[in-house]
Amino acid sequence: MKTETTPTGLDEWVELIRAQEMPIFDDTAHKVIAFADDELAPISELAGVILRDASLTARVLKLANSILL
Repeated sequence: MKTETTPTGLDEWVELIRAQEMPIFDDTAHKVIAFADDELAPISELAGVILRDASLTARVLKLANSILL
């Protein structure tokens, strides 16, 4: 039986998303990573990057509305 844990770092989240066969374009992924690395980046710009990718937006909303154990 496989025990699942909540990802704690960016690399773990990327692997989780890839394992779920989520189609992320390289450009979107690189932009999200760049914003995550920049402490001074406005959150509104990160939101804009996510909103430009409909699949990513749907998955983020689904994840945000779910209960993770």
